[in-house]
Amino acid sequence: MTRNDNESHLVTIQFEWKDGKDDNTFELKPVSTSWVGVSPEFELALYTMVFLAGDEENVMDVGPYMVNIKCYTIRRDRVNFLSTSFPEDVPPSEKERNYQASY
Repeated sequence: MTRNDNESHLVTIQFEWKDGKDDNTFELKPVSTSWVGVSPEFELALYTMVFLAGDEENVMDVGPYMVNIKCYTIRRDRVNFLSTSFPEDVPPSEKERNYQASY
């Protein structure tokens, strides 16, 4: 979330990793979003809460900012498992615009 307050709270990155095969090939992750300035404990708690809520789209206030926490699950043997969860930027709300204007 890059806002007019010159603080980034989410960063979008691209990276690759070795795929584990012996041929030195790499897998590319074209787009990934991550928090800036939060603890791993916060992220784990947030993603767990979102998973337990059971929704794929989870728009919420995090401080003065609105974010959408995407949560994808997979189902195996009638049990849901967390596949991936990540934050997405949401356009500034009226609350955010008012907050920014006060600084």
